[in-house]
Amino acid sequence: MMLFQGLGDQRVLLAFTTQLILIAVNSVLACVTLKRERTRSTILLSLFYAPQIVGFATILLSTIKIFPFACYAYKISAFIIILGMPALTLFTVSLIRQEESISKKVQTIYLISCLVVSSYLFFFFPDGIRLDETTDWIPVYSWQFSLLLIIFVSSAYVVPETYLLLKIYRSVVDKNVKARLRLFFLGLYIYLVSNYGIVLYNTWIDNQIYRTIYSVFAFFIFVPSVLIYFGIRKEISK
Repeated sequence: MMLFQGLGDQRVLLAFTTQLILIAVNSVLACVTLKRERTRSTILLSLFYAPQIVGFATILLSTIKIFPFACYAYKISAFIIILGMPALTLFTVSLIRQEESISKKVQTIYLISCLVVSSYLFFFFPDGIRLDETTDWIPVYSWQFSLLLIIFVSSAYVVPETYLLLKIYRSVVDKNVKARLRLFFLGLYIYLVSNYGIVLYNTWIDNQIYRTIYSVFAFFIFVPSVLIYFGIRKEISK
């Protein structure tokens, strides 16, 4: 049996070339981050990169045309990748001045809540993700699942990150620090928007124009990780 036969050019492009680039870039950034002084901030930032490394490596297994192996491999990889989001939010919290920081109890509740909701969406939501012969071995999200996922990402990550980033930016006086923070903000929001993009890519499967455009954009999806690191690298060593 030809396990990878008939996957399609776009699928092969995203599943191999793009993922390998992401794995390589995030691996380098995680190693460079951990080589700095081991602080809570550097550990949290590395925990943003690590799930992407593991997740994008695992997602390659979803191209193997065996049911239900391919579907479970995809769900597990997507779940692992999304774990980087709360780590990034907690990293942003660590940048706040100590007297204004959020309590460890609230951070723990936030992390557990994200894990519970993510687990439900990816493993227990009925018919949320399909990947089998009927989908031509590409992941297909239901519109209900996509809507819930977008609401979850927006409320759990986009809104908190926006609040935290504005709080940090307004407290900074140094112009050089503000310039680096803007680079960090840019990387963060490109990263969040790209997640909306991949959700739409896997839902709006009949729109080949959008899927082709996003396939090209996917080559540059590693850019947010680089911007996030270079925007904040001096702050995490303090």
